[in-house]
Amino acid sequence: PKIQANWKATVVKICDRIANVSQSKDYNKGLYEMYKKEHKIFCSRLMSKEHPHEETNKAWNRLGVLLNGI
Repeated sequence: PKIQANWKATVVKICDRIANVSQSKDYNKGLYEMYKKEHKIFCSRLMSKEHPHEETNKAWNRLGVLLNGI
């Protein structure tokens, strides 16, 4: 996918998901559960070994905390 090919676009997509998950966690539990269910697919479509991990890990970790309480 185009987004996965560009690490900066990937970070923007993750940040968008962080905002959506944060909002749904507080105000729409059904939507929050959907994001939790979709998380593995979302990760598989965006993660890349080619991305600079020091740049992307903060975003991935924040999303993981929101979805898994890690």
